[in-house]
Amino acid sequence: MIENSNGKSTFNIEFKEPQTLRERIYLHLREAITKNMLLPGERIIEKQIAEKLNVSITPVREALLQLNVEGFVEIQTHKNVIVKQISLTEIKELYEIQGVLEGYAARRASKDMSDSDLLRIKKLTEKMEKCFSSNNVLKFYKSNQEIHEIFLKNSKNKSLYDHITHLNLRKKMFRYRVGFLAKKSIM
Repeated sequence: MIENSNGKSTFNIEFKEPQTLRERIYLHLREAITKNMLLPGERIIEKQIAEKLNVSITPVREALLQLNVEGFVEIQTHKNVIVKQISLTEIKELYEIQGVLEGYAARRASKDMSDSDLLRIKKLTEKMEKCFSSNNVLKFYKSNQEIHEIFLKNSKNKSLYDHITHLNLRKKMFRYRVGFLAKKSIM
């Protein structure tokens, strides 16, 4: 949790069960995309998704609109939605943005890091080294993400945290990391 100047919680970052059908469909489709169950260039047919999930077409359409805004899909026409391919240029640009924002968060966080946070970062770094040695890409990046979360939480800057979260940089790049960075030399 991020606290305001009065020490009261202002933002709960723990995962909560989605409240709406649109959110559930959005999360389902996003996961299918990030885990390569829906591949870049693959067509997504609203009617088929609605039938498979036993829902009306409206929440499917709303979920696809959100995925479009976040760069996961591309809506070419009303009935033609495809999973977006992430270009190497876009990946480079996203890493640049992420580096600047998270670097700033780390500088802010470093002023007030607790001993337990520092110990957690050390353990996660050691875990990353083991994952590197065993070429376990998924666990390597999961530990890396946990380190970044520690910095983001401790930056005590809700706007910064929100911007990074809403940009969905890590989520958007997950497909790329798994697909292209699944090599020890790149990890």
